[in-house]
Amino acid sequence: MNKINLNIFEKLSYIDKCFAKGRFVNSSELSEKCNVSERTVYRYIDILRTKYNAPIEYDFKRKAFHYTKTFQLKEFDLSAAELFNLAVIFELLKSYDHNPYKTGQKSLLNKIRTAYGDEISNKICDVKEKISFRFSPVKKTDEKTFKIIEEALFKERTIELKYFKTDKDNKADRTIDPYHLRNYNGDWYLIGYEHERKKVRVLSVSRISGVKLTNRYFDVPDSFSMNEYFKHSFGKKRTSKPVKIELEIKKEFASIYREREIHGSQKTKMLRNGNMHVTLTLYELSEIKDWLMKEGTRIRVISPPELKMMIRKDAGEILKQYKDKNV
Repeated sequence: MNKINLNIFEKLSYIDKCFAKGRFVNSSELSEKCNVSERTVYRYIDILRTKYNAPIEYDFKRKAFHYTKTFQLKEFDLSAAELFNLAVIFELLKSYDHNPYKTGQKSLLNKIRTAYGDEISNKICDVKEKISFRFSPVKKTDEKTFKIIEEALFKERTIELKYFKTDKDNKADRTIDPYHLRNYNGDWYLIGYEHERKKVRVLSVSRISGVKLTNRYFDVPDSFSMNEYFKHSFGKKRTSKPVKIELEIKKEFASIYREREIHGSQKTKMLRNGNMHVTLTLYELSEIKDWLMKEGTRIRVISPPELKMMIRKDAGEILKQYKDKNV
């Protein structure tokens, strides 16, 4: 089906509503209501018939058009499988706490419910019974702040904001050219050029407040690439110098890690003892250190020495915290 101009579709929608509840409407009335000629009305009716299979007939006795059976105009039709997939998507989004797009998604769902009525409502009920989602706790994001950042991002306008570092008493004024919004493990991060430090930085959106748009516009440099910027990042952090990391995974867990990718830069090989050797190239060590702590004794760090020291320090702190002083 060829795309219909949005303005024309609005006229088609209006004509469709005129025929609702079995009404009979003549061409002159449609011409007046749509503010177009009667010739154009006939063209619209032909589009409804041929492109949307609308059951329109002309009643010669009443000299008016009408629907011969129940019909509602939809800009696009979805199959039962597509409606089910849509219901899954909405259930997925609903499960995500502090979703900054919640208001817009609710409006979209209401429009789809209006268009598909019980069809989509039944699918949503089916999904709720059969499929559920659970995410790790995420940082709270103020929707108003998020929308201002988003507007600046797409219009390429510089923003001024207050940024809290680790607590609400430690804040600083920042001037940012926003390049990209990144969601990492449910939390939102803003990547942009900071004027004060004259470099690209990653800021946690949950720590941003007092955002305002300036009248200054900017261009994202051609040299900036998100893929390149995070190429050797394990998550959201990035430093300037790549580090080669070597890991050894115990043989009883090797099959688990063969099924999932630790990082895009990884290279693996099986050792004679059944263990798996993994090499990675990363910009920053603290995030993979946190991940390795969660993996426990499954994985041993071979190099670099500084990563080993970071894990020893954290493990020592944990041991000290739980050590029984009475023993």
